[in-house]
Amino acid sequence: MTVDRNGLEILERPDCLALLRSQGIGRVGFTSGALPVILPVDYALVEDHIVFQTSPGSSLDTAMRAETVVAFEVDNVGHGCGPRWSVVITGRATELVDEEAIDEAVLAIGRRWTGGGRFVEVSTELISGRRR
Repeated sequence: MTVDRNGLEILERPDCLALLRSQGIGRVGFTSGALPVILPVDYALVEDHIVFQTSPGSSLDTAMRAETVVAFEVDNVGHGCGPRWSVVITGRATELVDEEAIDEAVLAIGRRWTGGGRFVEVSTELISGRRR
């Protein structure tokens, strides 16, 4: 086990992906009007990509119209005595346009949000995680 200078376990990619699969709400960070924005989203891990849906006209929807580099974070830092961890991804967000991929995202997330927003996929090439 490798630890960082703060004594936290540094997680390997497979451990990070397993932790991502265990949750369903994360936070996506992006810029809007040159300002940082962080929003919670329902998500799923499909293969090794994060997928989520935007709401039409939202700042997230607008920001995801171009291939945007985003940060995505999921954690378990609750008040219980279990393990605490955090996984952070920096990746390119792209719109899902293939109907088969959209259907897979719908199944993975569990439902479409009202309003018929677009589905977005975030690559996970840059991924890091820590656990206490």
